[in-house]
Amino acid sequence: LEEIKAQSSSGIQRRNDQPQPIRTREFGKVIYGKNTPFSSVMEYEHLDNITVDEIKKTYRQYFAPGNMLVGVSGPVGLKKIQGLIEKHLGDWQHKVKVPAYPKVKKPKNDFKLAFAHKDNLNQNYISVGYMGKKEEKEMQPVISVFNSIFSRGMESRLFTRLRTNMGLTYGVRGGIFQNSGLKLSFK
Repeated sequence: LEEIKAQSSSGIQRRNDQPQPIRTREFGKVIYGKNTPFSSVMEYEHLDNITVDEIKKTYRQYFAPGNMLVGVSGPVGLKKIQGLIEKHLGDWQHKVKVPAYPKVKKPKNDFKLAFAHKDNLNQNYISVGYMGKKEEKEMQPVISVFNSIFSRGMESRLFTRLRTNMGLTYGVRGGIFQNSGLKLSFK
């Protein structure tokens, strides 16, 4: 535990060394607000509050079959997977309540402009977005296809238009992200 806390502490210490983490952190605060679980930022005092007892308590509360999803990939049949799960996890009966999804007060639809200054950069990073509604499970495949066409890779419409055709940016990505609506990032 102390080794992992030391690694996390080092991450906190270095989180302002590069512009990307600064942009991501500050953009979350602008979109969601400063005091929501969706814009929370790990701080040193949070690390100080993590104990072995708290980890065990969390494990007992939330790690149960009803809170798990198993994903399998590769050339293996369903019967074999079912057998392995039954063999290794079949007697796991612990039941827990699934925690409620955090409530977030939707911010006013007003325009916000925020700057996070970092000296000695030769590039600027710009994020544009708005707060969307909670993503519905049945919409995930549709959103995934949209994101692929709109902004994933060098052949996407966003990249082709802004980078290839117009030469306006070194890199661009975007799409519909869970709980934050449309988000675009330019470099």
